[in-house]
Amino acid sequence: MNNATPMRVLRFGNLAIGMLTCALSQAAQAAPAGLSPGIGFTTAAAVSNLPAPTLSTPANNATGVSTTPGFAWSAVTGATSYRIMIATSAAALPSDPGADTCSGCVVNDTPSSNAYSS
Repeated sequence: MNNATPMRVLRFGNLAIGMLTCALSQAAQAAPAGLSPGIGFTTAAAVSNLPAPTLSTPANNATGVSTTPGFAWSAVTGATSYRIMIATSAAALPSDPGADTCSGCVVNDTPSSNAYSS
């Protein structure tokens, strides 16, 4: 087939992740055109967020916590890094879990493990 030939997709729908094959035909006014051999392509996996880790220290709603506490959380399978953001107000935290900036945060760091201390 020539790259300048208009093409139309004969079948289309939601694509699954993995190797797929589609058949194309040349656009035709009067007679149906022949199908090309199958053309293979691989779709990318959908990007999704990993589950949130569970905070282990300090305990949720703990009282009497140091003003310079250490933080520890569960490891998350598949995580290649962690980011900890601490703010004096929940409203200051970004709503996007992929955000890497937080102008209202007092801590915004990427510790090398699943723990942080200042």
